[in-house]
Amino acid sequence: MGRSTVTGKAQRTENRLPAAGFTLLELMIVISVIIILAAITLPQYQKTIMATREAVLRDDLRKMRSLIDQFAADKGRLPQSLDELVSAGYMREVPQDPFTGKKEWQQDMGDQNFELGTFGLFPKLFPGRDRSTGRTDSYADFGIDGSYQYTGDGENIFTANARYIHESQSLDATQALGGALSRDLNLDELNVNASYYYENTVGFSAGAFSVTGKSDPLLFADSRTFSPDSSGFIFQTDVTPFGGNDPPLGTRINLRVGLQYVVFTKFNGAGSNFDGQGHNASDNNTLRLFLWTAF
Repeated sequence: MGRSTVTGKAQRTENRLPAAGFTLLELMIVISVIIILAAITLPQYQKTIMATREAVLRDDLRKMRSLIDQFAADKGRLPQSLDELVSAGYMREVPQDPFTGKKEWQQDMGDQNFELGTFGLFPKLFPGRDRSTGRTDSYADFGIDGSYQYTGDGENIFTANARYIHESQSLDATQALGGALSRDLNLDELNVNASYYYENTVGFSAGAFSVTGKSDPLLFADSRTFSPDSSGFIFQTDVTPFGGNDPPLGTRINLRVGLQYVVFTKFNGAGSNFDGQGHNASDNNTLRLFLWTAF
């Protein structure tokens, strides 16, 4: 017991222990350590997940390419869709996109077919195989494509296709080598085309393309506008002599001969004098005779 010097009344003196728990400083230290560990481990975890998905995508594309070639060799024509590979017994099911977790959407309506799909690609490259900087250029491509096909009775076949791709570029290595002023660039590509084939043998197609992107005075130094913007048209006619319903040499031979003409209306940001030396976009027009075969 003690006595108050103010009131003269007796009062109880208690010895209290400090409450158990963390101080504010201790909590701040713990949180800081957690944040540092997360900042170190999370990027590596994301890289591991991305690398795994890229490996799955590459393997799926390799397998599908092989199956399409096998189908073409057996049937004498290309499959109308990936689902046709499934129905014909070439694969069990259409693989899922490892980035979106989805399959392409397809709708059959008798003699018509609609298809919509997405895709992605995320490579890391050494520019010109130059590893001197220890850095790579990273690319992230996201795309969407769609197609419509009218087959009718198989005599007159009409097809329309469209594709859009957006590419983000992180040019760490190129910038370190002095090849780009900006580290972060982008490209957008749009392609549309339509075709007509008679009995899957003689055909004609026409299409348009457009590429736009961020300018850079070092990366596009050959352009007076420092721009990658290009556009034009593609025309093609071809013959698949063994692609009909009753090919004379059987279905084991697949052959296509064609003529393609590419017209540039804009190249590297301009239609005329794109390089400052008098060259025009039309100077890049190309006429190509090609032969494609599979056994």
